[in-house]
Amino acid sequence: TVTSGSNTQDTADFISNYCESAGFKVEQYPYQNQRLEKINLIARKGGQESELALSGHMDTVRFDPSQWHSDPTTLTLKGDQYFGMGVADMKLYLAIAMKAGAQISTSELKKPFALCFTSDEEVGCLGVRKLMREDVFVSRSIVIGEPTEWVPIHLHKGYIYASVELKGKRGHSSDPRQGKSVVDLALVQVLNRLAEFNRRLESIVD
Repeated sequence: TVTSGSNTQDTADFISNYCESAGFKVEQYPYQNQRLEKINLIARKGGQESELALSGHMDTVRFDPSQWHSDPTTLTLKGDQYFGMGVADMKLYLAIAMKAGAQISTSELKKPFALCFTSDEEVGCLGVRKLMREDVFVSRSIVIGEPTEWVPIHLHKGYIYASVELKGKRGHSSDPRQGKSVVDLALVQVLNRLAEFNRRLESIVD
């Protein structure tokens, strides 16, 4: 399921069938990206208001077969290590999460539990953004299985999106003073403030 060249419907269906047979209630959230069918899915056990979810993405980056010593599209065991596209990032984690979730009986759960698997993570977390735009509740706490050598990471770089709107006043070239140019009056100040803000962010090392 290379992000830019394949859909995730087959993978999502495989996961859905496995989870449903293990007692999960599964919901798929389809969308299209470059005319390819993409799926986000949430599998819940014990109720809708999940307290904890294990989350990961189904897509992988592109690969160059000449850089591999085995077929990257076939899971290959060499010694005590598995090789294949997405083993580390992050289909092995999806398999672990599915297996762990299947082994938990609903009667054991004190609070609802969920699995959340998304598409298009490698090109800007598009699947997650889709869930956010649709205001889909996933869980109060989420463990994301990116490869960190089993060291829990509780901080992560974030994104800030800002929309700056400057309003001027139309004038006429015969008497420009009747108008108010946002370029002259505000744009330079805004750019200077943004540059100052950027420098402040760069100074944060935590």
